[in-house]
Amino acid sequence: MNIFSIFITSLFIGLSGAVMPGPLLSVNIYNTIQKGIKGGLVIIIGHSIIEAIIVILLLSGLKQLFLQEDVQGIIGITGGFVLVWMGINMLRSVKKINIEFTNPTEKLHLSKQNSGIFQGIFATLSNPYWYIWWATVGLNYILLSKENGIYGPFAFYFGHISSDFLWYGVIAVLTAKGIRKIKPTIYGSIVLILGVFLIFMGIGFIIFGKNKLTG
Repeated sequence: MNIFSIFITSLFIGLSGAVMPGPLLSVNIYNTIQKGIKGGLVIIIGHSIIEAIIVILLLSGLKQLFLQEDVQGIIGITGGFVLVWMGINMLRSVKKINIEFTNPTEKLHLSKQNSGIFQGIFATLSNPYWYIWWATVGLNYILLSKENGIYGPFAFYFGHISSDFLWYGVIAVLTAKGIRKIKPTIYGSIVLILGVFLIFMGIGFIIFGKNKLTG
């Protein structure tokens, strides 16, 4: 495979994972509601930073670390509690939502929250399946791309994160435009649903981690 083929195929493989609902989707929508399209895209910057780090780690030969059940168990439990915490914070923020349309472009301004980059990082690191994907599918693709030298993994990485920016960018645009057409009370309902979703997903990750640790 040449550099262009690696980029294109990794983009489509990345899309197949990006479109699946998960913590990152919830945080992306939530941050878009708070801060607009840019807020949603900042989440993916945090996500792409972590993905750059894991590509480097896998190139360094740390596949077995991520495939160890004890490691997966610890990640699952820790990440699960992080998601539950994030979900609870979302539920608490429902009462504080203050919507103001301050200019003709109708940008939405809500109370300030944590950095979107860190939200993207936490949402990514909290998902144990993310590590498994990278230690299997992601690693195999990295090894394949290495046949083109150092440029191969670069092409794979940028193709992969392009899929994230493409998909979540579309979600951010649709969310930002959609919230201008619905009643303010619906905004709170959306945040409520996202918070509950994160809590249930966090509980699921905790159970996943516990099962990995106990066998």
